[in-house]
Amino acid sequence: MFTHSSEYYPSPVLYPITDRGFDGIAWPTPWFMALNYAALAIVGLWLWRSSRWRDRLE
Repeated sequence: MFTHSSEYYPSPVLYPITDRGFDGIAWPTPWFMALNYAALAIVGLWLWRSSRWRDRLE
């Protein structure tokens, strides 16, 4: 719900109770895409390094 802007796909936050939407950040926003890909790269590198470290212990 936080990644849906009101122009593209408004997501009602508490749908059964109210129809009010939340104006979030759209996916194609450049700084949001860069932040998302950077977070994915950091987590991927962390997982890769931790698996290599675990393999050394065995």
